[in-house]
Amino acid sequence: MENLSKFYISTKAKFILLILIIGVISFFTYFRDYANPAKPFWDEYFYIGMSQHYIDGVFFMDNHPPLGKLLIAAGEKLLQPNKNIDVHFFTETRKIPYFPQGYSFAGVRFFPTLLASLSAILFFLILFELTGYPFLSFIFTGLYLFENANIVHSRGALLDGVEIFFILLLFTLFVFASRSREKILSQKWFIFMGLAFGLAISTKLSGLVFFCLPLFLVVKNAQNHKGKNYLTKIWKTYFLQLGIFLLTGFMTFFIVYCIHFSLTGKIVNNYYSASNEYKLLIKQGQTMNLLTFPLQLKEHLLYILFFEKNVSKLSKSDLGISGSLPTSWPFGIKSIEYRSETDNETGNYLYLQGNPVIWMFGLASLIITSIVIFSVIVFKNKIRNKTIYFFLVLLLILYFGYMGAMMTLSRVMFLYLYFIPLILCLFMGVLLIVYFFENELKKRNPWIYFACIAYIAIVFLSYIFFSPFTYYLTLTRDQFLQRSLFGFWKLKPII
Repeated sequence: MENLSKFYISTKAKFILLILIIGVISFFTYFRDYANPAKPFWDEYFYIGMSQHYIDGVFFMDNHPPLGKLLIAAGEKLLQPNKNIDVHFFTETRKIPYFPQGYSFAGVRFFPTLLASLSAILFFLILFELTGYPFLSFIFTGLYLFENANIVHSRGALLDGVEIFFILLLFTLFVFASRSREKILSQKWFIFMGLAFGLAISTKLSGLVFFCLPLFLVVKNAQNHKGKNYLTKIWKTYFLQLGIFLLTGFMTFFIVYCIHFSLTGKIVNNYYSASNEYKLLIKQGQTMNLLTFPLQLKEHLLYILFFEKNVSKLSKSDLGISGSLPTSWPFGIKSIEYRSETDNETGNYLYLQGNPVIWMFGLASLIITSIVIFSVIVFKNKIRNKTIYFFLVLLLILYFGYMGAMMTLSRVMFLYLYFIPLILCLFMGVLLIVYFFENELKKRNPWIYFACIAYIAIVFLSYIFFSPFTYYLTLTRDQFLQRSLFGFWKLKPII
């Protein structure tokens, strides 16, 4: 018994050590020097301005829910790197016209970058709980740690890194719940999952795709139990708990909007598309009155629909500049130039450029997973591992659910919207390795681990090669062209 205790402590210590190592690596790839470049890029011109609305108490509407912008404002309020700089004019227009000299991005980028860094630990926990192999999970966490496009986008005062964190938190809770030994899952799982779901959709509404996760818990439990009475009991119980999940999620969503309303009661020069009734409510200072909450929420949700209806439709000119089609995203089409400047001999570039070794792994995983599931359904092939197969099916459903939702939109879209499906594909890839090589992994065949380590080493070298695009480093024209591996990436040097 004493030896067993020592083994448990030793195993636990190793597990904690792996998490600490991931945290350190994530600090260096995601968080370190995150305030540079000390210049805005992409939608920071919008979101930083919106965050200043919270700080100054100024009314505004947006096509995304408030949480991401609230966190951007919280970072600025917490660190106050610009307390001696006049930034109140940020609230006068929807898009910031310019940034004052000496403006620091350390505050506004703090929470998005921090959450993106912490997502690496969630990525590891999900892999470990799915596979049961800690070292294998540690190795393949490199797929998140060294993904250039996700890194560069997450280091900005933007929303996607925040959304990904809460979706990974939701998926972590789901996986832990699905592997729980409880015959009937306790309500705490659904409360916590509902909270994570609510925080995700309070950042971007694309997180709504994950509302179906609790339903898969019913199927997962049903796989492990037989008997009509027991299954009937499960359905009744989970019907109630699904309600708890959705209630918690949407209550969280409503609370976030309540915070938004309480912080934005002053008009500067823009009512957006507010109705006359809403304008009167704002003038009377009733935004903090809970009785007015339904009207305010309705107006803000209608504004989302209004914005999406009037946003630029997809056109050839959009595709020529930075937009791309969802069908092209799995191939990394196409890169986006976030910033660039030159001294006529060299150039500095900030590009949304993915790590091609990781994206190819994701695409291959998607194709092979589809083949595996198709072969079981159509040709009745034997399932090697029912648990792994279940999660492969789940991930594929979530993938096509998300991509299907994106394809219904007629507006111009961009490559970073593929980050969530890409992460699902990366999970598929690691599960496929366990699915096909489970016996070798159980026997600790060194060649399997050697092959995995060799692959992640290539991932790391590719990350280093493309890191000038990630961290705004200097390149000559020839060095830039060396990194333009495919014409469809649309990489263009400025010198």
